[in-house]
Amino acid sequence: MHPVIAKTFGGLPALYYIRQFPFGFVTPALIVFVRSQITKSPPMGFGLCIIFAVNTLLYPYSRFVYERIAGYIKHVSSIKRVESWFGDYAGVVGYIVGGIMIYVGTGTMLLVKLMIIAAFWSAAIFIAPIVLIYLYIHNSRSSEAA
Repeated sequence: MHPVIAKTFGGLPALYYIRQFPFGFVTPALIVFVRSQITKSPPMGFGLCIIFAVNTLLYPYSRFVYERIAGYIKHVSSIKRVESWFGDYAGVVGYIVGGIMIYVGTGTMLLVKLMIIAAFWSAAIFIAPIVLIYLYIHNSRSSEAA
């Protein structure tokens, strides 16, 4: 693999990408479902399908920004949380919730999580290039230091 691709697209931990990727399917699935329930909705064009696919593939990189910001706010390294998601939080609830404590009702929490997923999925095409540049610089410095 070319070093630039390895340092950018391969820059996220594989477990993080695997965990976030299914959540990236939530927004387009909801959009397609809602559109299928509307009787007079025009068919989805090829361009819209391409945008859906690109946003879904880039969603984990977009979500990485949120995890980093949340990690700084909570004074917790998001990379450390990423590595613990599959170890400490086994099961379906741990997979959905991740490494966070919940102090609100389940319905409220799920609604907020869906809104965050939809927001970062929608903006993935704009946020991901910035994250890829950051990952390239971060991983280049890490490989030089080693």
